[in-house]
Amino acid sequence: MKKTNSVVRSVSIVIILFVISTHVFSQSKSGSSFYFGGHDSLLFDGSENSINTAAGKCKVIVERVSGDVEGYVMVTKNIITCGETSTMTEFIKKKVQVGDTLVLGDEIITGADGKIALGLPDGSEMRIGPDSKVMIPSAYCDSPGGIKVMLGKIWINVKKQLGKKKYITTHSTAIGVRGTQFTVEITTGEDIVKVYEGSVEVSKSGLSNDTKDNAKEYAKLTEDFQAGKITMEEYISKSKEYQDNISKVMTGKMCEAGFMITVTDSIGEPAKIESTGSEWFDDAKFTK
Repeated sequence: MKKTNSVVRSVSIVIILFVISTHVFSQSKSGSSFYFGGHDSLLFDGSENSINTAAGKCKVIVERVSGDVEGYVMVTKNIITCGETSTMTEFIKKKVQVGDTLVLGDEIITGADGKIALGLPDGSEMRIGPDSKVMIPSAYCDSPGGIKVMLGKIWINVKKQLGKKKYITTHSTAIGVRGTQFTVEITTGEDIVKVYEGSVEVSKSGLSNDTKDNAKEYAKLTEDFQAGKITMEEYISKSKEYQDNISKVMTGKMCEAGFMITVTDSIGEPAKIESTGSEWFDDAKFTK
């Protein structure tokens, strides 16, 4: 019995390590830091509670805007106290305007008619479509990447930087890129990544429902084996099947220019982009 329990523990540890290493590996390739999915205050709480106030270079500038767009804006005021003038910087949530400097670490929200084009601190460009919610992390200037698309769609032209990978994440997808043009669109139950120049690597940023189901089935398999309902050979064979299923779901895929990938509980195969002739991000309100 001791030998049986030892085997169960060994197989369990192998599968757990496989899930963790596969998940972390796929994310570490997509950026300069690990992202483990699950509840992330950056994603669900709407703010990092850490505002980057570095003067001068570290700024997100509003280049074009139309319709209803809200964000936290840096506003500098001169205050006269006892005959002396001092400068105070406030962070105000308001309808943004061209030329505004947005606060890193807080959400940018567009309404049904809202569109905004931004200049990022590293020279990249980003356009956010209507009905969207996006957050640029406060650490962006130190480690460019980690932009989170919580709702809606973005177009981004990422500036190439030697040896530095950048990444975009949604609630379930991580997109790693060195320099390219692509869009990320979130709809009900799926993320769509379309690549127009260069290439990106699309990975899962959280455990899918399929992976969670596999974990539950594996737990039941272990119980059945310990209860003597299945043989050692059946247990090992079924464990390998679960491991293979997890690998298929979690392994990232490359997407080249002219192709798109749809991500649901798993990562789809690259498919040709069907051009509509006029893409949402080519609107004159973005490009003038």
